[in-house]
Formats: sequence, C-alpha cells, structure tokens
Amino acid sequence: MGKTKFIVVMMLGLIMICCLVACGNKKSDSPYVGEWEATYYEASGIKLSAEDIGASLLTVKDNGRISAIFMGEEGMGKWKETDDGIVLISEGEEIPCSLQGSTLVLEYDEVKMYFEKKGD
Repeated sequence: MGKTKFIVVMMLGLIMICCLVACGNKKSDSPYVGEWEATYYEASGIKLSAEDIGASLLTVKDNGRISAIFMGEEGMGKWKETDDGIVLISEGEEIPCSLQGSTLVLEYDEVKMYFEKKGD
C-alpha cells in the first residue's frame, strides 16, 4: 500500500509540473495575439488615413512570431511582451508598440501607426 501511494503522489507531482511548464510559455491569452489592420497614420502632426497611404497588416502569433505588410513591404520577425506593451523584433531592430484602449500604436521613425484588431 505504501508503494502505491508513493507512485500516485509522484504521478500527481509530475502532472502539476507539466501543467505549470505548459502554461509558462503560452502567449495566446495575450491581448496582442491576432490580426491587426492599420486605420490611420500620424507623422509631423499630420493625420493620414490608411486609404491615403496604403494598407498595413500585422499578425501577432501565439508562438512568438509576427508577419507584417507595411505599405506593400512584407516582413517577418518575433515579438515579446513588455511592461509597456510589446516589442516587434525584425532584422535586428526593436519597434515598440503599446495598447491604447483597443488600438495598437506602433511608433517607428517619428511615424505612429494606429491598428485595430480584425474581428473585434
């Protein structure tokens, strides 16, 4: 009876460890995961619509990857969550993004891009 109880306790411990490890790397609960579409841009105090500039799409995947099309230019990279939002990492550059209400704001080279989540 003592041996059976030991095995049961060890199995429960192993199951708990597996659950904790699986939950630790999960990003799908993040509000950033999903498809985002630019609605407007802002540069030098001038606000321009996505129709004026061109479509920009950002896909934030739960596996830590991103894919993007910014005004016709395609790119891939990674992302990580920070205290202030997320950082997009592509070709050695880090681009900060913050969530302002339901809008994702990307700032790059004095240009702000405002994205709304598709399907929300």
